[in-house]
Amino acid sequence: MNFKKLTFALSVSLFIFSCSDSTKVDKEKVFNEVVTGNTEILPGSPCELISVDDVKSICNVSNEVEIVQEDKVYTHPTCTFEWKDGKVTHVMSVGGRDMTIDLPSEVMIVMVSNSNEKMFGQSTSVYKDGVSVDEVGEKAMWGIKMSQLTFLSNGYMFHVHIKVSNDNEDNKQKAIEVANLLSSKI
Repeated sequence: MNFKKLTFALSVSLFIFSCSDSTKVDKEKVFNEVVTGNTEILPGSPCELISVDDVKSICNVSNEVEIVQEDKVYTHPTCTFEWKDGKVTHVMSVGGRDMTIDLPSEVMIVMVSNSNEKMFGQSTSVYKDGVSVDEVGEKAMWGIKMSQLTFLSNGYMFHVHIKVSNDNEDNKQKAIEVANLLSSKI
């Protein structure tokens, strides 16, 4: 390694190590990437792969509607989008009368790195009504009741839950569009 590369690597590593512990950056990974010259930085969250504008476009959401985006880590990195547009409803019986309740529209994406076909099989075994989907990744399955598409692509497994309509086929098609966008970015 020449002096310029070493100086650059040390400068970057000092900057990274000086960041607080609240940062989401894997400091050791970034340092190793700089030292080895491997600058491909893999996504740490699905929110890095899809934007509010992407969701608005795919789900046909008006620009006047506010979408709330959250980036969290539960068991795995999760990105959620939620908005109120009156397109998702639920009918329930209260006191013998049917009542229609407006629910928020939502898109939730869970990203699992270092995934394989065995993990995919375990994850989709809960889909009692699962249907294979050919248009996405290496393997994909749509769960009708869960309104969720799980797919495997490039060592990642994604769960894409979409409920933006009362129409299952509409939700499925939008999930496929989201999945293809995610696949194109990993």
